[in-house]
Amino acid sequence: PHNCVKTMPLDSGCVTMAASSAYAAVSFDGTLNEARKNSLQVINIADMAFVATLDGQEDTVSCLAFSADGNMLAAGSKDTTIKLFTTSDGTSWGSKGTLTGHMAPVVSVDFSADGQFARSLDAQEGFIVWDLATSFGAQVAVRDTLKTITWATHNCAVSWELQHVWSGLKTGEIMSSCDRFNNLFVSGLQSGEVSVSRVPGSHFNALPDDLEFRKFFAHYGGVSRVCFLDEGLRLVTAGATDGCIQVWNVALDADEFEPDELVLAEGEEPPLEDEPPAEDED
Repeated sequence: PHNCVKTMPLDSGCVTMAASSAYAAVSFDGTLNEARKNSLQVINIADMAFVATLDGQEDTVSCLAFSADGNMLAAGSKDTTIKLFTTSDGTSWGSKGTLTGHMAPVVSVDFSADGQFARSLDAQEGFIVWDLATSFGAQVAVRDTLKTITWATHNCAVSWELQHVWSGLKTGEIMSSCDRFNNLFVSGLQSGEVSVSRVPGSHFNALPDDLEFRKFFAHYGGVSRVCFLDEGLRLVTAGATDGCIQVWNVALDADEFEPDELVLAEGEEPPLEDEPPAEDED
């Protein structure tokens, strides 16, 4: 069973949070307390007390991520920017800089294991890898560099390793959350729909453009979070405005989601194809 060991009442609606081994960061939307709107605060998990307030957000912070050592915090915003903060003791935080380049609200951020790179995904499936060490804020597009980066977390379901994904987004549609399990990719939309795609996405190239059956309405208002559970057998979705969390069973169509190629173990021979029956000789 799961037991709640600590509780901290908050005086405003929480938009998102992230945690390291010792600290948690929380962004607020100002619900119930207008003074908290767009604020970002760091909490000491040991005593559940606020230890720092991080300023500079011009819009709601939509995603948060700590580096592997807990000394750097990324705050992705609805204003399309990512602000980075650093600390040496967990209580005194300073600004490292701002990453700009996205064209839509940022929905997820990851740090590399060594803290020298970050990657981010926005609501219109824009994906960027950032240099944080050699040339701060530069976008990394060199294949050999991308292939060697080890990521500490995998919040960005769309990433360099993904190779390709078929997109079901129409013009103007906004993705608020996404997740991946094996060859299934799901995204929650601000329309309240959940879109299901296959990875890699090239399987859809020969299919008609009208693939509405691969979307379904899950919530009234936007979908704030989607997440696979139980080895991909269930999908959890959270509504942004209807206050509802739903759990869905995942049923795979074997023909639709079969692997693109057969993966064989070392030394294993591929199965023989059925031979056509021999013709009778007169």
